[in-house]
Amino acid sequence: MQTDKDRIFVLLSDDNKEIRIIKDILENMLDLASKTIKYLFEERFDELKNKLDEIMQFTTGIKRVDNLPIYYLPASYYSYMLAYQKFFFNSYKIRQGIILDKMLQNILKEYRTYNITNSLHEWRVDENYDVLHSISTIVRIVENWDDLWVSYAVASLELENFNLSNMSNVRVLNEKYKEIGADFNYSSYVELTQSIDDIFKCLIPKWNENSIPFRTPSDQAHYIKDLLFLKACYEGIS
Repeated sequence: MQTDKDRIFVLLSDDNKEIRIIKDILENMLDLASKTIKYLFEERFDELKNKLDEIMQFTTGIKRVDNLPIYYLPASYYSYMLAYQKFFFNSYKIRQGIILDKMLQNILKEYRTYNITNSLHEWRVDENYDVLHSISTIVRIVENWDDLWVSYAVASLELENFNLSNMSNVRVLNEKYKEIGADFNYSSYVELTQSIDDIFKCLIPKWNENSIPFRTPSDQAHYIKDLLFLKACYEGIS
């Protein structure tokens, strides 16, 4: 089972040949993850609701919700969640077909390098191993990256948290991050994950709010750690 120690955030990864290829393959999905993270940390979900056209507002019942004579939490949550889901899945549908095409193009380039090396030189284990290892690394990361699903899941939960309970774990995180004088170390991915771990250990004793949408200490801890990863992404792309 994957733990937060195994998190692979491409937006935060060290710059090297494989990561540049991966960023090219996942360019459109990374853009969607970045936008989701910005909406989350800048609390701009109302913009998505305001972008809904008149027809959709009528046919989905949002006009009805907005005109209810009394304020009703589930109704408010519905309109914001619908707008967010429309933004996310419409964006995803537009982008998803591009990934496989870019994946194949980049893998073929690597294989061509592998074949050309064999054609021009005698068999060199080190050279050919590097090419094959590079392909393996690219495929592994593209299959296991965490930026999009974590940002989507956390944004969805926080949207519900804020609309139904008037709580924001992003706000709590930002306040406590500032309170302890924390600072991410972006010098390398290893150093960054270590700094996130150190910050997490300082935050946990101070997190007394009953705001995390999970009951078990393990799930609560993973959620706070994921919030820290997303905050590191946000500060890195802002």
